[in-house]
Amino acid sequence: MPPVIRPVRPQEVTEFMTVLETATGRHATAQFLENAATAYDFDRTLAAFDGGTMVGGTASELIELTVPGPVTVPAAKIALTGLLPTHRKKGIASLFFREQLPDLQRRGDLVAVLTTSQSGVPARHGFGVATRAMAIDLSPSRQSRRGDESSVGVRMVDQPEAKRTLPAIFEQHRRTQPGQVSRSKVFWEKWFSDPPLLRIGPSERFVVLAGSRSGDCVGYLTYRLSYGPLRERPVDSLFVEDLIALNSEAHRAFWAYCLDFDQAAQVRAWNLAVDDPICWMPSTMRSAEVTSVRPFLYLRLIDVPAALEARRYAAGDAIVLQVDDPVLTDNAGRYLLRSDGVQASCERTDEPWDVALSVTELAAAYLGDVDFTTLARAGRARCSRADGLARLDAMFASRPAPWTVTDW
Repeated sequence: MPPVIRPVRPQEVTEFMTVLETATGRHATAQFLENAATAYDFDRTLAAFDGGTMVGGTASELIELTVPGPVTVPAAKIALTGLLPTHRKKGIASLFFREQLPDLQRRGDLVAVLTTSQSGVPARHGFGVATRAMAIDLSPSRQSRRGDESSVGVRMVDQPEAKRTLPAIFEQHRRTQPGQVSRSKVFWEKWFSDPPLLRIGPSERFVVLAGSRSGDCVGYLTYRLSYGPLRERPVDSLFVEDLIALNSEAHRAFWAYCLDFDQAAQVRAWNLAVDDPICWMPSTMRSAEVTSVRPFLYLRLIDVPAALEARRYAAGDAIVLQVDDPVLTDNAGRYLLRSDGVQASCERTDEPWDVALSVTELAAAYLGDVDFTTLARAGRARCSRADGLARLDAMFASRPAPWTVTDW
């Protein structure tokens, strides 16, 4: 018999948490179970049962996603789907999506998002790669970069001040950066608790604030260190974690801080926007090495016309899209997308289509990470008129490039 998929009942909370931890290769401690029980909306959970035994689970949470405009839209943040090792590659992850996506549609969620997955299951259910993460290594020269005049100063802060200031800075930033998601109070509490398992780099977290001459906080940097031989190289590498800048001067000031960290032979960042200007700064052009550009945020349009109406467009135009969606079949059909450059409308139409593609490709282009011409060149979109792709590219163009720094 196929596994039974259903929501988790209140008396099954401990079992649900234990299964998810076991699925990730860890044992669930009493402290974890106490803290994690408040992290889920159990009305949005699903568990898989094989012969009455729970073998996997997933969940979603309602958050905000910033889209081009910039404007924010409600989004279902899908937690990591966990399956016991004995029940992987049996189609259970697909069963979860088949139950979960129609439920999100009934709830009125516009889009769903999840973070990097090694599985191809999300793509088969309409998720497209909407943001990417660039990793970079730098071997800074020992020539100081702090002599330049700047209206931004940086200073290190302790944990109490970080707790008071960082959430507000991030909130201001994420509303202007397509691809960023809101961080709940529960998220920040876990983030500040800094469990070793979730660290990017081996050391505890260090925090630096950037301030303008008027005294306003204009960004924060968090980083970690790896240590070498005590006398020869006490600090081997500096690992950039969050680099959140509200203006370009703060961004440059943070990189100057990292590159002037004389103890470290290497500066490494694991998640930068693909258009981060670090590769074009005069002091780093020759030493910056991009080590990877990998998929990060996967996005799924739950309500195609509402999601297309919610974002803003760079050019006014009207174009007809033919959208295929074999999972949420209500989305499939032909839409007239019209924008005056400020507001947009998206309605069903019988007019001939200009560009045809699946909901997966539409999701990939939704935040502006990839254009439709590139998708067509890859064989993932079709155009019925010569100028259709160029017009659609002009409408969906967005800068800065979408970027998601929050992992979950």
